[in-house]
Amino acid sequence: MMTYIPTNTNTGAAVVALNGGSNKAIKRNDGSALQAGDLLAGIPVLLLWDASGDRWVLSGATAAQVSAASRPAATTQAGTSYTVTSTDEGDLVQFSNSSAVTVTLPADSTEDLPEGFLCHLNQAGTGQLSVVGGSGVTVRYAYSLAARSQYSSLSVFKVAANTWLVIGDVG
Repeated sequence: MMTYIPTNTNTGAAVVALNGGSNKAIKRNDGSALQAGDLLAGIPVLLLWDASGDRWVLSGATAAQVSAASRPAATTQAGTSYTVTSTDEGDLVQFSNSSAVTVTLPADSTEDLPEGFLCHLNQAGTGQLSVVGGSGVTVRYAYSLAARSQYSSLSVFKVAANTWLVIGDVG
């Protein structure tokens, strides 16, 4: 086992030669060939020696897999009420209902989301999207807690315990 810090981002297959030894292939943890961008310049990876395959194997996810997993997701909710949860962090939640939709920002006693939690809300349908705080929650906003129109988006940011900030296209 060794920690390897690539000097360049790979563009395909990669090899390692230790102490003047012969080149040994690096493979993904499933045994498949590396793909471009699996190794990023300057980012350490853990390599495990597979003596039976005479190769090095990446331990864990590739850089590309980690990048894909960390991308925000977009989900669609069809109901008229929704409570923000930990699975929404960094994501876009779209609301498609033609009736008014109420999104609740939970109290710490209900769902203890970390300070700095952020998610985005989009009024995809014609039903007006509005935000309310759960019991004991303070919601700070500049003008309104409702989206201005269809396709308006709001971001909700937890600034402190039981305290949220609403930012966006309100009206």
